[in-house]
Amino acid sequence: MTLKLLREAKTSLLADMQFKAGVLHDCRTLSEAGSSVRCFCWDVKGDIEKFTANTASMVTAVLGNLEIAEQMGYLHDKGLTDILQALVGKFIHGQNPELFNNELKGVSGIVWDEFDADRNGVLQITKDSIGMTENAFSENVCELEKLVFEE
Repeated sequence: MTLKLLREAKTSLLADMQFKAGVLHDCRTLSEAGSSVRCFCWDVKGDIEKFTANTASMVTAVLGNLEIAEQMGYLHDKGLTDILQALVGKFIHGQNPELFNNELKGVSGIVWDEFDADRNGVLQITKDSIGMTENAFSENVCELEKLVFEE
C-alpha cells in the first residue's frame, strides 16, 4: 500500500469514527433528556465504485426520488426505499415505527426500537437487509465519544 493510500485510509477511518462519536453523543444526550430517539445507520454503497454510502444517497431513498439517486450513481432497490419511507413516515406521524409481516408485500416484520444508551441499538440499513443491531458503535467510537464530549 502506498503512503498516499495509507494516509487516505487513516483519514477516512478517523472521519468515520468522529462522525459516529458525534451521532452517539447526540443520541445519548437527547435520550437522557427524555426525547424519543431513533437512530439508523445507512450502509448502502453506491453502484459506481468511487461512490460510498453518504447523506445524499440516504436522502434520495427516504424521499423516494430514485431518478435523482440514479443521476448520482446510486441504483436503489425500490423495496428498500418503500420500507425506509414507511418506517420514517410512521415515526414522523408519532406512530410506532414498525412494520408487521406483509404490511408491505413480501416484507417480514421490522421494528425500529428506541435508542437505549446501554445497548447502543440502531436500525442497520444495507443493500440487502434492514434490522436492529445492538452495540452498533464500536468500542473505539464509544471511547472517542467519552473523550471528546465528557465534561
